[in-house]
Amino acid sequence: MRKAITIKRFYILLLALILALSSLSALASTIPDELPVGILSASARLYKKASTKDGTVTTLKADTEIEIIGETKSYYRVVAGNKAGYILKKYIALAGAEMSTSSPVTTGQKNALSSAKSYLKILSFSYEGLIKQLEYEKYSHEDAVYAVDNCGADWYDQAAKKAESYLSFMAFSRDRLIAQLEYEGFTREQAVYGVEANGY
Repeated sequence: MRKAITIKRFYILLLALILALSSLSALASTIPDELPVGILSASARLYKKASTKDGTVTTLKADTEIEIIGETKSYYRVVAGNKAGYILKKYIALAGAEMSTSSPVTTGQKNALSSAKSYLKILSFSYEGLIKQLEYEKYSHEDAVYAVDNCGADWYDQAAKKAESYLSFMAFSRDRLIAQLEYEGFTREQAVYGVEANGY
């Protein structure tokens, strides 16, 4: 009787083990060997979160290869080099897929872009600062982001110009000028570059 119970227990454990192994095998088959790869069709901002309002990690150049690790409605979660974040889907062409034709530019986007370029001819702005200025002019957030993404500005150069502008009418310490540029929406790297370009 005792032997029959032991054999029964053995078969139950064996069956549980087989079921566990088959579950693991099924799970493993759903994990891709490689992450999907995409190519940036234009330079784009890598955001900290799936929103243009939550700050940026860096700006990536066109033709940068990225690995896609997730997605939301409008963004891919990606890894580029040693940085991770979110990029708007419209800037990514999936490897192996044909480049999708971009949607036509709206009147709002065209006018916002024209305004952005006009502002940059007379004033210097950070990426975030220019978006806010366009929104102040009553462009939608989406149109403002489109314009700033496509205006061709070099934000490091803009930081240097903004620092020069401040120094032309007021004395600043190095740290205070960096803090002022960050307040204006420049990243730490851009602010330091702008200050150093002006002799600090």
